[in-house]
Amino acid sequence: MSHHRFSRRQFLEIVGLSTVTLAAGSSIQAADGRRPAPWQQQQPETAAAPTRADVLAQIRRNLQEKFAGKEMGLDFRRLNATGELDFSLTFNAQELYPVASAFKAFVVLYYFLYTPVDQWEYTPGSHVYRVAVYSNNSLTGNLIHNTAPFAPFEGNSIEKYNDFLVQVLGMKEGLYTWYWVGNTPTNGVLDERFTPRRERLVRVREQSEFVGNVSSATDLAIGWQFIATAENDPRWQEDQFRRAIEATRQLLSIPSARYRSPIERVLFGGYTGKDGTLQVGDLDVGRVINDAGLVRVLDGQYIVSFMSAGESEESTDPALSEVIDSIRTYQDFVNPFRAITIAGTSAPVVPGQFNYGFVRSSNNVQLYLEPDSQAAKVDNPTRRTSTFGTPYVMRGALLRFEPVNDQWGRIVWDDPTDDVFTYTDYSFVFTEANWANWNKYTRPSIYVPLDTLKIIDKSHTEPIEYVSAVDEPVDKFIILYVPRRQLTLFEGTTPILKTPIVLNSLMTPRGRLYVNRIMVARNMPRYPGVPYASFLHDGAALNQIGYAVHGAPWQLWNETVTEWETIRRYSAGCINIPGWSWPVGNYELPVDEFIFRWINGFPEEDYKTQRSYFMRNRVHVLSFNNPYEEIFQYSILDTMRRQGLNWNDILRRWEAKAVDAPPQFFQNPYTRNGDPLLNLDAATGTEDDGQ
Repeated sequence: MSHHRFSRRQFLEIVGLSTVTLAAGSSIQAADGRRPAPWQQQQPETAAAPTRADVLAQIRRNLQEKFAGKEMGLDFRRLNATGELDFSLTFNAQELYPVASAFKAFVVLYYFLYTPVDQWEYTPGSHVYRVAVYSNNSLTGNLIHNTAPFAPFEGNSIEKYNDFLVQVLGMKEGLYTWYWVGNTPTNGVLDERFTPRRERLVRVREQSEFVGNVSSATDLAIGWQFIATAENDPRWQEDQFRRAIEATRQLLSIPSARYRSPIERVLFGGYTGKDGTLQVGDLDVGRVINDAGLVRVLDGQYIVSFMSAGESEESTDPALSEVIDSIRTYQDFVNPFRAITIAGTSAPVVPGQFNYGFVRSSNNVQLYLEPDSQAAKVDNPTRRTSTFGTPYVMRGALLRFEPVNDQWGRIVWDDPTDDVFTYTDYSFVFTEANWANWNKYTRPSIYVPLDTLKIIDKSHTEPIEYVSAVDEPVDKFIILYVPRRQLTLFEGTTPILKTPIVLNSLMTPRGRLYVNRIMVARNMPRYPGVPYASFLHDGAALNQIGYAVHGAPWQLWNETVTEWETIRRYSAGCINIPGWSWPVGNYELPVDEFIFRWINGFPEEDYKTQRSYFMRNRVHVLSFNNPYEEIFQYSILDTMRRQGLNWNDILRRWEAKAVDAPPQFFQNPYTRNGDPLLNLDAATGTEDDGQ
């Protein structure tokens, strides 16, 4: 428990539920009515395009459904690329709730702003790192206490910190104290300005309670707006101020490996924030769930400040999911990424065999129950587990189909003989679509118009032997550096490609693995048409789980992925490969296609009739937490032995290889004028969170 408790008193009057403010001065009229399902939202062709006010009015209605009658507060703002307010939407935003650990974001900023730069300690294991990433309660008191001598305010350590919140950040609420069992130096240190009293009483339904540290959603949002718009502050030109903001943003963007905050549970990436939770029994008003921070998009950022008490994840998760969906809805309106298409000429369709085609654009692909544009359509709802809410059948999905005629194809799904690791057909686990009601015995055929696909031919799957000069066959192997999110391909002792990836730091397998089965396209849980899948085996049980190296179009690599962003994104354990094109030797191909073909490619006959292929020449994947220590557990390869080299030689060549990625990948969103302060290798951890 992270708050000092006091006696209960009568609760206050409920604050009005919601307000919305438009920076441009527009007004929004509230309207009743629930929104239709995604597949019911098609507008008549004659309907006028929705205006900005229409979109925001619908967002407000959708959010009101989730917040009405709940003890939850929200301050939801959008800032444009220059930091100006686009809109602000609030629900119970002035209501006071226990602040739990959400305030620690500002403790981190306080430390960096006033501690001399030459005394900063922010590496893993340091106090500020453990407070920012793991929410360590005891060390929070140490940070407040140790920063106080440098802070230009009067009073004790708690009073100085509160003066920083009020005078610098512009917030209203502060800490009454920070008490934690043990020798935390702030134990017993008080700020009488924030003594629990009637006007600071926390009440939840029939319960009311004096709580030492309270805040409102709007107060947290004010602090986060300071962090978000610091470039507009005149002090941005001061070295320590700028570096303090950059370091704060970076630290608060590192996910804890074993814990996802409430917002992180519904948003897979692009989040900088701090949450706080208190369990049932810690306070009389019930469970506390708070989270506040920034969600970055291409043309600005959103502030999401959420507080609650007496609720549970059953009510808070749907509310936060709606907030994230609101971001997706508004982004689609102001910057419709789904209009981007996959260009190029389709290859000829080959009758009587399997064909493959990439979905060109997710904003116009339609699926039908008959090869007829007047037939019933099949659901294609939004895939909620992707960062930007991509449709299930989205741009970049690689569909396998049998041609019906020159205009239509029947989609060919996986069947039990294709299962790489279990006897379960994973083609239809799309819980948000009506496909979930179909199984392999009752599901109907699904048809796709071929003009919505970019048809590929065998040249897109042909094996690539070597791209480096070799006089004789050499070993092919891959080094997977999990914390760094990098995959490096070796031909013999030569690294030919070092590519960024997205993975799962807990679930992605480690050890000496090998690729034993490949599929040009695979229907995976919650996503059909995964391109270029190479499945891993460890010679034992791993084949029963089925992790793969594969393409991942839902990551929107060219549009949204940066070097720092790879630590903010998750897979289910597979290794997600970029879809951007990159030159390797004499080839310039999408990276996922190149790796698939370099590993083995797909045999001609199997390409025509089979969905999967068991490999004969297995490429090994060495997956490490720390290659510098773990690689020596394995015997050297034949090519190394012939050349008289060892693993130290491989490590030197591997380390010297530059990362192969386009320039935008290296643009760090957390620092605009300086280099990243933090080492990405260390941007994960397993310490228990003190929420």
